Amino acid sequence: INDTNHLHHQLLEMGLSPKQVLLVELSITLLTGSIAVITVGAFKFFAILIIGLALIIGILLIHRKAQQEKVKKQEEVKKQTPESKYSY
Repeated sequence: INDTNHLHHQLLEMGLSPKQVLLVELSITLLTGSIAVITVGAFKFFAILIIGLALIIGILLIHRKAQQEKVKKQEEVKKQTPESKYSY
C-alpha cells in the first residue's frame, strides 16, 4: 500500500510539479468519466444538470452584483448633504 508505484509518485519522479501531477490526474479522471457518461446514455441527464447549475450560478452572481450596486448607491446617498440634492 505504501509503495512508490502509484501514478502520482511516478509522475513526480518524471519531474512534474505537484500541480502538474494534479492536472494530469484530473484530466484522466475527466476523460474516463466523460466516456462512462456517454456510453451509459446518461448524457442528457448530466447535460441538464450542468445547464441547471450554470443557470443557478449565473443568477447568484447577478444577485450579488445587484446587492453590491445597491450598497454603493446607499453610501453615495449618505454622503450627500440636503443642499446638494437641489444644486445643479
